[in-house]
Amino acid sequence: MIRISRRLLIRVGVTVARAAERRETPWPLSRPVIRSALRCGASAEDRITLLVGMAAVHAADVQRGRGGEASARAAVAALAEAVGADPAEQQVRAGLLIKLSEAHARVHAVTGDEDASAEAVRAARAAVVSAAAVHSVDLLDFLVVWFAELADLFDDTDLLDDSVAAARAGLAAGGTSLFNFGSVLRLRFEREGHADDLTEAERILTDAAAISADHGLTPAELLSELGHVLDLRHQMTDDPADAFRAADVWREAVASTDPADGWARARHAALANALLVSHQLGGPAALDDVLAQVREALGPGLDEPDYETCHIAATVLLSWQQLQDQNASERLAEAETAARRAVVAAGGDDRLAADALDLLARVLHALFLDNGDRDRVDEAVTISTDILAYPVGSADDEAGRLVNLSVSLLDRYAAFGDSADLEQAIATRRRALAALPSDHHDRARYLTNLSVALCQRYQIMGTTEDLREAVLHGRAAVAATNHTGIERAQVLSNLGNALYHHYTRFGDLRDLDEDIDLLRQAVACVPVRDAAVAPIMSSLATGLRLRHERLGTLDDLREALGTLADARRISTPSDVDAVITDAHGITLYAMGEATGEQGWRSQAIDVLSSVVIGSRKDADLPRRLGNLMSFFGPGTAFDDEAVASRVDAVLAVAEEVIGALPDEDPRLSGLRVNLALVLHARRRPEDTARLIREVEEAIRIIPPDHPDRAEWSTALGAILRDVATRTGDPRELASAERCLRDAARAETAIPVVRLRAGRAWGELAAQRGDTATAADAFGLAVEQLAMLAPARLERRDAQRWLAEVAGLATSAAAMCLNNGDARRAVTFLELGRGVLLNRALGIRDDISLLRDADPSLAVDFDHARSEVDALDRPEQVGVVIDVEPVGVQARARTAADSRRERRRDAVGRLAEVIDRIRLVPGFSAFPGAQALDDVLDGAVSGTVAVVNVSQYRCDAILLGKGGPRVVPLWVREEDVTRMVLDLHESVVTANDLTVLAPARAAAEDRMTQVLDELWTSVVGRILEAVPVAERTDTITWVPTGALALLPLHAAAAADRSDSALDRFVSSYAPTITALEHVRHRQHGAQSGRRPVVVVSSRNDWARPLHYATDEAVEVAGWHRVAPVDASTANRQELLSALSAATDLHLAVHAVSDLEDPSRSWLRLGTTRLDVAEVAALDVRHAWLAYLSACETTLTSGELADEAIHLTGAFQLAGFPHVVGTLWRIPDAVAARAARTFYSEVRRSSCTPSEAAHRTSLYLRDRYGGSPAAWAGYVHFGA
Repeated sequence: MIRISRRLLIRVGVTVARAAERRETPWPLSRPVIRSALRCGASAEDRITLLVGMAAVHAADVQRGRGGEASARAAVAALAEAVGADPAEQQVRAGLLIKLSEAHARVHAVTGDEDASAEAVRAARAAVVSAAAVHSVDLLDFLVVWFAELADLFDDTDLLDDSVAAARAGLAAGGTSLFNFGSVLRLRFEREGHADDLTEAERILTDAAAISADHGLTPAELLSELGHVLDLRHQMTDDPADAFRAADVWREAVASTDPADGWARARHAALANALLVSHQLGGPAALDDVLAQVREALGPGLDEPDYETCHIAATVLLSWQQLQDQNASERLAEAETAARRAVVAAGGDDRLAADALDLLARVLHALFLDNGDRDRVDEAVTISTDILAYPVGSADDEAGRLVNLSVSLLDRYAAFGDSADLEQAIATRRRALAALPSDHHDRARYLTNLSVALCQRYQIMGTTEDLREAVLHGRAAVAATNHTGIERAQVLSNLGNALYHHYTRFGDLRDLDEDIDLLRQAVACVPVRDAAVAPIMSSLATGLRLRHERLGTLDDLREALGTLADARRISTPSDVDAVITDAHGITLYAMGEATGEQGWRSQAIDVLSSVVIGSRKDADLPRRLGNLMSFFGPGTAFDDEAVASRVDAVLAVAEEVIGALPDEDPRLSGLRVNLALVLHARRRPEDTARLIREVEEAIRIIPPDHPDRAEWSTALGAILRDVATRTGDPRELASAERCLRDAARAETAIPVVRLRAGRAWGELAAQRGDTATAADAFGLAVEQLAMLAPARLERRDAQRWLAEVAGLATSAAAMCLNNGDARRAVTFLELGRGVLLNRALGIRDDISLLRDADPSLAVDFDHARSEVDALDRPEQVGVVIDVEPVGVQARARTAADSRRERRRDAVGRLAEVIDRIRLVPGFSAFPGAQALDDVLDGAVSGTVAVVNVSQYRCDAILLGKGGPRVVPLWVREEDVTRMVLDLHESVVTANDLTVLAPARAAAEDRMTQVLDELWTSVVGRILEAVPVAERTDTITWVPTGALALLPLHAAAAADRSDSALDRFVSSYAPTITALEHVRHRQHGAQSGRRPVVVVSSRNDWARPLHYATDEAVEVAGWHRVAPVDASTANRQELLSALSAATDLHLAVHAVSDLEDPSRSWLRLGTTRLDVAEVAALDVRHAWLAYLSACETTLTSGELADEAIHLTGAFQLAGFPHVVGTLWRIPDAVAARAARTFYSEVRRSSCTPSEAAHRTSLYLRDRYGGSPAAWAGYVHFGA
């Protein structure tokens, strides 16, 4: 009887226990019945069932708020005993361990006991082992989810590893839920950022979607999870293909979702987000479709706000507003409503609440940017600060919240100027970076954010350490980024921006070059019609404009305008457009300055005024205002009523802005100077005291080593000089000189600023008679020329700089001669003249000695200089501005842009090779011809006459065996200029057969008078001064300035009693350096004679050469070669013939271009060969080039010291002897001259200079009364 009662009690107890485990409503006597059954000696299996039931009863008590900790621990005790009973089946054991894990987790939830959480994990891990042992797929699948829940409950990311391990064990056991596996991989990626997890999740979910029916899931569930994964994948890779696929997947998910499904609205919101991203990347999605999906998500029937729906909708609306300027305020208002509803929907879930509040803060920040309402940004900062105390789900969450807070702080600082906001913003970004692991996939974004903040603080506070750190973090960001598209473009752009500011602060051109390179890469990362790239294009244009200011590269300016045209076409938001408009205005003005065309300047003022006048909310207004004020310089029509009104409006804005900026703001100095320059240009006497005070204050507050300080000092010097001129106050003049001196000596200033300051300083010193100071000042300016026209600068751009500084070297030499220092005078003439020539000659030296010393280095040098030479040859490239669709322009500019950068890099490689060569013993001064000091010490053959013409004095410096000897000349600079004009105008008249004979005869008489004056005032005095003991029969003329356009060798007394031709054999050289190079090179010439004679048989020119063919045939016969007919040869054949020649004779047309001498050209049939292309040739073993063509030695007056003409080009190409002409020679005379020249060479084996001399004597004897016929031939060489 008793035995039966126990069995019955056990059965009842087991039944009750199973009901409790199924979570059915417990019977009030469940606990005592199960307890009684446990006392009845139940079997091991029944005992386990009873213990599990008892644990369920205790768990139910906890759930209903009864028993609390005691009930929770009692459940643990029961389950621990059940596990301790050691069930025979591993599957049962695994189930018990899962329940035990859940019980421990419940204790942790009730008590916070960390030991309980550790026990929960330990039990779950033991469950995995048991389940895997018996291949229990269901239990393993449950454990996948359970570990993910534990990871969230205990905030332990490592538990996601256990979840993934359980999933892999399930796969090994024969299958698991692919949905769960993919989801947990996605969760682990979100927490830890491992790209492999996302890749595997995508693969698994894609496979699962194909077999969704087999897993009891609707396609919408799997497609939604796959959509999440693809969204994340695009954020990681920036690959547009991922974004486009995500949009397609979300569209499928929405299509397969029942409208009554509770997830329908959330999926519409997610689709809206995916479509927006797709649109941003140039995909097929339309913005209208985006808005339609948001409307579906937030439409009627959403009585209770759904968190995910509202959150995504607010995010989409915020992003949509950033793309569409229209109805921006309306979209932001909708975004605010959705974000606030998301906050409500988050309820008590702190993590969801933090995410929703973070989004709300970003929306409020956007509203502040839209309407300037301080309450909005204050609320944004408060919210962003508060949520830092909320728990974070991952390092990404924490870092993201910190960055969003820093953005609001930075913009609040920019608007209201509280420095505490600036400091907190940077500290916050440092915290964001520190929150991430060192290998985090998105670390680059946080590095670049910190770089941007530091750069902003530098711009506001001027702390150079911030700038250096900004560059450091920017470089780290570029190295760490694995993004593509706009994300990569932003990282590259931010480093470029830091380097831009580093350049403007320290003046290292390499920083600016790298900035431009980075921005070009950034633009290339983004589709050409993406508006997000417009600000980057604007930054690129700014860098190019700044490089133009430094180097004078006009193609940089053209590219800048073309880039801005592209940017303006694709940009829409007003804030971006203001940036682009600003850059456009400045670049237009720079083009006006470069070309001298007033239309560019007027357009620039109109453009920039549109974003300055009437604007008060623009945080960048001080910089834009400074740029606009700089446009109103000398030449502004202040008497024009419209202009005066505009200037008054600008000055009113300036007064307001300057008054509002804090004293420590580094932008103040530039604003003060530009304000002073406007006041100075307006020239109102009542402004004088103030404008001087403004510039003095600007100089006072700018750091002593800042590059702009020299520019401000130069501006003040110019103002004071002008004031002194008007008032006659010597104190102002002395102050002006001090300012200019300080600017010229500022080593951190860019070369052009130092040069201009030095020249102005020298002029003031010379004006007061201090020639020693003037010599130092002019000399310092001359020393900047090499940096002003570096080897990387193309010829036409260098010419513009050199034309601006014409006469600088001759002024420096004149001051040295005043001080009795002829050696220093010659040194400055060599430094300041023939700059383009000397930089080319420096790499054309013979390298046979180097080849003997280090053959490998010789090969490297030869290759590097050949690369530079090749880039000296002009290419047919052009830039079209503002006429083609976006993208076409970029491709059109590629050739020119690439050429500039290739030249820069090639020159850099050549410099690196030269540095290595200088380490070789005996080559420390490589490259270079005979040292100038040796020439000045008398190591020179024959007499060299350097003839210096300047505004201060004119002299000849004779270089011979006895060292330099100075010969003062009876001529002024203006006399020489007049002689040049008279002579060349007379030549034109004398050679014009349409002019009546008396007029032509009168022109010849005027030429005779000019030659007489030239003899009396210059040449005769020089020849008389040559010491008898040093007299030879040769003299080499090195004329300066306009004197280079006169035939010194033909100077003669009007009565023919004496002349240069009767005394000396004359040759010419542009510089002593060029002369010594020629002398050195001619020793290696004539190694196997290869004569080339070129003529054009076609006479379709307006002025046909009737005698040219006969001349060429005759010369070719002497050389025993056949003439080359340029009419039938192509360009490459002609260039090959010229490059191979040792003796070259050209009987062709030549045209001089006085606007751009580098474009002076030879007409070889249908081929035009200009100065630049000839100069780029490197003719080895050449000897003589005879140019039987017109005006081959004619050049512009501004560039006379540069010897930019065809005669000089052939000498640079390698011919030590070149015979050319100063003007147009009649065809018959040219043929007779050539015949005479070669007859002399063949008959007496004389040198080319002697043959040219005898030819001039012959022509003078034949055409004595016609100097136009006989005086125009010149010999360049030794």
